[in-house]
Amino acid sequence: MNNIKYKSINLKLSEKVFKDVKKSLLIRKIADNSGGLHDQVLIKIIKFITDNENEVSIEYKEER
Repeated sequence: MNNIKYKSINLKLSEKVFKDVKKSLLIRKIADNSGGLHDQVLIKIIKFITDNENEVSIEYKEER
């Protein structure tokens, strides 16, 4: 098993920024243009915020 080293942040988004990012990602997804790494990271962060989670871990599948 690999020991994954993480970078940690404390993230605060205003409600307006959150809604705009979420809307932008939805539009990119509908346009079938959300396959990049940065899009996938933002999608995961937005999902965890929406689900009221306190922590999200982001890593590549092969690191797990």
